[in-house]
Parts: sequence; C-alpha cells; structure tokens
Amino acid sequence: MIDGHGDDAYRYCGQIRMNFSSNIYHAADLDALQKHLAGQLHLIGSYPEPRQRSLEQLIARRLGIPDGCVLVTAGATEAIYLTARAVRAAFPHINRYAVMRPTFSEYDDASIRAGFTEIESGADSAFASPRNGNTTEQKDTCNNDVLRWICHPNNPTGEAFATEDITTVARQGGITVVDQSYEDYTHAPVLTPAEALRHGNVILLHSMTKTFGIPGLRIGYVTAPEAITELIAAQTIPWSVNAMAAEAARFLLAGNCCTTGNIDEQLDETQRLRHMLNGIDGISVMPTRTTFMLARMEHGTADRLKQWLVTNHGMLIRDCSNIRGLSPHHFRVASRSAAENKMLADAIREFMAYEHDVTMT
Repeated sequence: MIDGHGDDAYRYCGQIRMNFSSNIYHAADLDALQKHLAGQLHLIGSYPEPRQRSLEQLIARRLGIPDGCVLVTAGATEAIYLTARAVRAAFPHINRYAVMRPTFSEYDDASIRAGFTEIESGADSAFASPRNGNTTEQKDTCNNDVLRWICHPNNPTGEAFATEDITTVARQGGITVVDQSYEDYTHAPVLTPAEALRHGNVILLHSMTKTFGIPGLRIGYVTAPEAITELIAAQTIPWSVNAMAAEAARFLLAGNCCTTGNIDEQLDETQRLRHMLNGIDGISVMPTRTTFMLARMEHGTADRLKQWLVTNHGMLIRDCSNIRGLSPHHFRVASRSAAENKMLADAIREFMAYEHDVTMT
C-alpha cells in the first residue's frame, strides 16, 4: 500500500477548510443520493452479490458492449492491483512493465507486487513516444512482453494524450491498461469501451468514485474483452463491493441526480487558477486538460508549503515529492470555487515572498 496520497485531511483533525488536494469535484451535491441510501439501509442486513453481475450487466448495456466485458471493482485502485496480478498469472511471457512518468504511484506498486520488472531503459521506449508525436520510430524496439500503464488524463500532471497515440501503443503488443478515472473531468477525447474492445489487448479502468464525487464509497469498473475480465475476476475476493456502494451506483447510473456540476465551468476556473499561480514569482505550472494541475517551486519545498498552508489558512494541497520523477519542489492542486482559488493563489504568493526573503538573508 502506498502512503502519502492526496486528500489526507484526516491527518489534520478538522483544521482543513479548503481541500485543494483532492482531485474529486469539490462541491458534489449528494443530497438526493444520501436520501435514497437512507431508505436502503435494510441492505446492510444481507450479503451483496459475491460479484456484482447485475450491476455489470447494467453498465454494459449503457455502454453498448457485451455483458461479460465489464467487471465492477471497489474503486479503480482495486482494479489496478487486480489487473497486475491477473496479467502476470495468465500471461507468463508478459514479465515487464512500463509507465509514463510522472504518474500515479500505484501502477509501480501493483506491478512490482505482482512480480513484474520495470523496463530500465526508460518507459517512453515502450510507448512509441506519444508525448512527442513519434508513433512509429520506436515500434520495432517495443516488445510483446510488456504491461503498459497509461493514465489519461494523467495524474498528477493533467496531461491528456491523443487517442490515436494510445491506439498505436496498444498495437505494440503485450497488454495496455488505460486508466480513465478522470474521463468525466476533461474535454479531451478518451477511448470508448467499444473502441478499446477492438484491440483485444486493451483494458480500460473507470472510476464512478470520481465521476459522481463519492470517494468514500469506493466503486469503479473495468472494461475489457470478456476473456480478460474473467481473468481479472479470478483474482477478486467475494463481496469486495459492498451493498451500499452498489446501490449508490445503480441510483446514480439511472440519472436520478447530477452530483458533480458543470464541467465547462470547472475547466474554465481551472485555467484561471493556473494563470494566477503562473503569475507568482517562483511558481511554474504545467498545462492541464483537466481540473487539477502540477506546479513547481523555484525555492522552498512542497512539504513546507503544505504545512504552512494548513497552519495559516486551513488549506490542503498535494505534496508530490513522493511521486517518482518529481522533486521536493512539486505540488498538485485541484480547482475549487473562484473565491477559494483566489485565496489559495494569494496564500501561495505570501509564502513564496516569505521563502524568498529567507533565502536572501
């Protein structure tokens, strides 16, 4: 298990007033869901389905894919670990893995635990370099023994990839896992499950946790060819998805309420926040295609900034120093309301001025 995730407000005993650390929509309207679940408490008196097949069928029909091509999991994170174990067990020749850094740390953790060896020559050599548009030059050097992980849009950078580049990666062979947990937080094109199924070796990960703003319930799903979903299902334990999480998913998928607001407004506000942060001396922010962004400090550390913001302003950010490929100077923030975003920018400007003065003396 990886320690040091974002959204660690539980460590601060009620000090946090504004949580910029969580990538999940900050103002999710869960009233209708809460009322519905309050009327379904009788479900906790019985075991749920050992595998959520009825929910899988519901999702498959909404997506227009065969029933057997969906596996419901306790969030996308469980799907990451299950997928790594399943691929290693079922495909002995696939014994290496590659990720495009910087990215979510669980891909490394899950792969190493499952017995994969990382490609040491650099992950991009296993991806036909979609970042620089080179989709053919390295094709012959990419072997069929690789489990490839792509986060799209990518956490923590907010970067998105062209779907044709992801398709080119999949054609290299092996297995390609595309984690689309943030697919509803972007206007960048993402692979549809139907498109992914045509490749035969592509696994998509989806997060209802993020889509509906319900991180405490832990629910997501995998879409892949039926033969692969069955291999992943063989790695699950019975009843890993609890009855209330499954009931919430059914209620939300039925369109009974909208929980996460207007994505156009969220993306516009994200760009305003990025502009404000880029205007602070000593701060540079990567371009982003989603509602969060990765920033770097010229002086000071993300850990010091994080603790200072908690103590002085009740704000929480994500210290990204524990993500491979990043430094103690990197942090991630997710956009909130316009007023809160301005307060964050003002607070960071204040900290950077203080750090600059300390450095000069």
